[in-house]
Amino acid sequence: MYLEGGMDRNVITAKDALKANARARAAVDEKRKAEGLSERNPRMGALPPSVKPDQALARLVKFIPAEALSLYMALAGIAATAQPAENQALYWLTFLLFVTAIFNALYLYIIWNVRRGSQIFVSTISLIVYAVATNGPLVQQLKFPPIGSTLALTLVTAFLCFFQPPEDAREKIPKR
Repeated sequence: MYLEGGMDRNVITAKDALKANARARAAVDEKRKAEGLSERNPRMGALPPSVKPDQALARLVKFIPAEALSLYMALAGIAATAQPAENQALYWLTFLLFVTAIFNALYLYIIWNVRRGSQIFVSTISLIVYAVATNGPLVQQLKFPPIGSTLALTLVTAFLCFFQPPEDAREKIPKR
């Protein structure tokens, strides 16, 4: 369920925690039976640490695509140096959002082993809202009213705290 030595970007739901803890208890019980030990035998040591579901702040951090947002900001800065006309700025913005959305989905899937489509989708929508809300040079050139992006950012951030991916998490992370 967790990557060794760091944060796992998969959202851990209550259902995921129950499954992981049941698997851990079953493995300990199997070992006890194989060694002929009772449940209270001190030679077995402590039970494995229990997996807990992510709280709202942890879910929020896992949904905000910082790596893809950083890529967008760097690319938007480079594109703005070309000083595109207002009608070209919209094309640049659309192109950069598309490129970073694809990057975000691939990054979560390949690097972080996120397999829930809903989590990748929600993270990608968050990326688009956060990117526009940064009010970078391309957005400024299009003269979007800041109140719209601020309101969208506030609503998306509030939604992220409550969203629980409905699909099952992957069972285990492949060893690298």
